[in-house]
Amino acid sequence: MGKEQGDSKRRYPRGVVGGKTKGRINGIGEVSVLNLSLGGALIEHAEVIRPDTILELVLTLAGRETRLRFRVVWSAIHRAEVQPDGEQELIFRTGLDFLGSSCP
Repeated sequence: MGKEQGDSKRRYPRGVVGGKTKGRINGIGEVSVLNLSLGGALIEHAEVIRPDTILELVLTLAGRETRLRFRVVWSAIHRAEVQPDGEQELIFRTGLDFLGSSCP
């Protein structure tokens, strides 16, 4: 069982979003949200994010922008993708714990 499937350690059940919801993290850029709960999320992205970093995730849900502060719990390389120019880009998966309901 992988980290993203470790439901027995979670306080809240997560709903699978499957990457259809996009968000932004300052300094990181666009991320895909793979699953989401009241307490955290699993995201996929192309930039390195270090564990224990505190950042802000900006999501647009139902036409409304929501800002969520989080702590990075873990982050690991998930796969490599070949770009149109032939270069490889590493894709990371990262587990987040939300720190509060919203940011000012």
